[in-house]
Amino acid sequence: MLKARWPLFNDYEHFKNSLKNAKIVNLTSDLFNKIEHVTNINNIDDLRSMVSGYIYPRDIDRIIKGFEENKKIPYPIILKSKHKYFIMAGNTRQNTASIMNIKVKVMIVDVGK
Repeated sequence: MLKARWPLFNDYEHFKNSLKNAKIVNLTSDLFNKIEHVTNINNIDDLRSMVSGYIYPRDIDRIIKGFEENKKIPYPIILKSKHKYFIMAGNTRQNTASIMNIKVKVMIVDVGK
């Protein structure tokens, strides 16, 4: 999908360094529309229903509480190839924030080099 050769990272250290060097940007509607496999569910109950079927279900109430209490929440991770963007982590967090009308910042990890 990314038109990349696997693996994207040489090892765990390479992955960690890629995260350290990632750009942190606001998730604009323009960027959102470019990201593959990102959800855009419009209400919490439907989001809860979706994630309840995951192998490791997400705790939507914990995410909501974290946003409401202004807790530090990890940025969603977006991989950027030469031609595409793909969500690697944080899809539920970004969708919860969107439902709550919270501006989301994401990490852009360039894997297209």
